Amino acid sequence: MPATQSSLDTAAAGHVIPSSPAYQALMGQARRLATEFVRQNADGTIDAEIGSHLELALASLVELGASDTQLQRFDTDYRARWPLEPLPAPRATISDALWRRYLGNRRLEPEFRRYFADRVAAEGADSVLRAALPVLVEGIAASAWHALIRTMLGWIRGDAAEIAEGLGYWAATFLRLGRAPGVPALSRRPAELLARLRADPAFRAMDHFGISLWRRTEALGLEPHFAPVIDWLAIDDDTLGLLAHDSLALYLDSNQICALHAVTSCQALRELMPLLSRADQHKAVRHLWQSIAAIYALMGFVVPLTDAEMAARRALPALARDRGGRLRGARRARHQADLGVPPRGAGLRRAALPAGRRPPPEIGLGPTFAESRSVGFENSGRVTRKSAIRRGSARSHLRALPRSL
Repeated sequence: MPATQSSLDTAAAGHVIPSSPAYQALMGQARRLATEFVRQNADGTIDAEIGSHLELALASLVELGASDTQLQRFDTDYRARWPLEPLPAPRATISDALWRRYLGNRRLEPEFRRYFADRVAAEGADSVLRAALPVLVEGIAASAWHALIRTMLGWIRGDAAEIAEGLGYWAATFLRLGRAPGVPALSRRPAELLARLRADPAFRAMDHFGISLWRRTEALGLEPHFAPVIDWLAIDDDTLGLLAHDSLALYLDSNQICALHAVTSCQALRELMPLLSRADQHKAVRHLWQSIAAIYALMGFVVPLTDAEMAARRALPALARDRGGRLRGARRARHQADLGVPPRGAGLRRAALPAGRRPPPEIGLGPTFAESRSVGFENSGRVTRKSAIRRGSARSHLRALPRSL
């Protein structure tokens, strides 16, 4: 079992991401948009409830040192690529007494965003976070963890406006996957429990359809057979570190975008831990585990790396990179050979992945190197400086991962 840093040894809060007038202006414009949008595909199908990554990408780019020109170019390109929608004006007022009643109502996004903006202005961000997070962590799967990550980014940057946006987003997309029935825990290792899910014919037979990942996750959460999964994991102060470790083991080699989001969600929760009591910290980790287990089924039950394979990856030397973040020349080739990936230009194909670690064809191979470089591994053959900048980076999400990773 890997050594872990306690979930309660929290990362430093209040980290200030570099800023500029252009960055602030673009973020202000982005906050006039709805957090999700609908896309019509060329084959006539519709993707709905797609989370916008615009604010997340801008925050990542400015931390990576992007110039104002680069920020503006990215913003223009992103808006041209995706049919982002303006945020409607609020039509009603949510009260302190009733806000919990309307959790998960996406039509009330404008009302929830105004509600939390008003509360943060009146009470201060720290006070509102401490009051709201114990409620919201029960729906931590909101918009596939994007609301959690948005809230975390506001917190580590000391950005009250972003905190209010994140909380409003979270409340509107709140997703409870079922309450704990109270069955005995089976293991303290998430990887062992994922293997149990993977071997269960009942879970493999489930086939949920929907117009979004969120809807398919919700459908799985309503399955009676899934109900006890939330209690399977024994929760203590080290569990979040183990969950992050095993989520990373899922991501490496599979390059599965949902697995990457599981890693970043662990980091986001770790940053917010100081705002929760110990009991609420454990509750939050339990619901995060539940959501990762639910989305694991939608990943196609990919097989994670073993502890020995993870240890071998951690033992690889740090590699020099050029200014674009790419490995240099011969060292890149040697590193690719160590990892068993194709040479540059060959592309990373599903067939090149070990059996059992290949994502379903409809999910694809996920992010490029720019989204995974902060955990020390890269994809080959698909990375250019332009694509890395366009896709952004998980660096701001993954800062200060548990040292065991």
